[in-house]
Amino acid sequence: MAHNTFSTPSSNLLELIDCGYAVLDQHGHFLETNSTFAAMFGYNESSLLLMDMQALWMDTSAQLSFLKQVKEQGVVHHYKAELKHQHGALLSALINAEYLFEQQVFMLCVYPNVLADTNQHEALKINPKNRPERTLTANEENSANLEAFQPFSLAELALSVMQQYEHIFVDKPRVFTYDIMKNLPMCMGNKQQVLKLLSCMMNNAIEATKEGDNITVYVRTAMLKHKSTGLNEEYVMLSVQDNGVGMDAETQKHIFEPNFSTKLKGRGMSLARALKVIKKHDGRIHVKTGPKMGSLFKVYFPVHKH
Repeated sequence: MAHNTFSTPSSNLLELIDCGYAVLDQHGHFLETNSTFAAMFGYNESSLLLMDMQALWMDTSAQLSFLKQVKEQGVVHHYKAELKHQHGALLSALINAEYLFEQQVFMLCVYPNVLADTNQHEALKINPKNRPERTLTANEENSANLEAFQPFSLAELALSVMQQYEHIFVDKPRVFTYDIMKNLPMCMGNKQQVLKLLSCMMNNAIEATKEGDNITVYVRTAMLKHKSTGLNEEYVMLSVQDNGVGMDAETQKHIFEPNFSTKLKGRGMSLARALKVIKKHDGRIHVKTGPKMGSLFKVYFPVHKH
């Protein structure tokens, strides 16, 4: 049974080696990065989510060659790459990479190529002004508590993720439909964690369907009774429904267990972690599925009370 070891890097280790950390799927799309990697290329973490790493290479064909080499060899050390900043500036880099066969993902540690010049490297380590600005790095189980909560629009995040998936899967299209209510209230939470949660839901739908199948997303308000007070409270509800293979009763019993894995393994956030993020946001999740009847996932986030 696979473990998503790539989603819990050691923050202490990354601090010591100044490593830009990233996880790619087998097609080269970002599943996860740390703040150091994002800052290195002039992005924020959320904008990199599901972006194609080819956009960071001076020679896009070189990226395909690099991934092929890593996949064939399993591990590659000190690969010299010509990458580029968001604004087009050249960034020479060294990459250590590993391909996890069972999870079908690439793990990368990227370093600016200054290691040959000891004085430069020491200056980067000693002078904080020369280092990329860092945010708190934590594993996914704790980051919803440790990173700052802020108001966010679930509708905007959902639309962003949907558009990214439409672009990524243009060669193997699904029929994407979304119905997003206008003027929805804001929610409160960790935007990065919510983005990963929404991507997890979309990954489920993609993996359960084939070319030409339907994936439908709804975002709207809903009233639910509070578990303690019994009073009605307003939530923003997002649902992802597909007409794919569905899940049998035995699979449904285990989908939220920490070490349970299906063909979705390696996707950056397991359903167990997704459930923890939902709970830390005082949210709820509802799943309706069955063999050959598709799946419906609904998540609810409380409306932010100003």
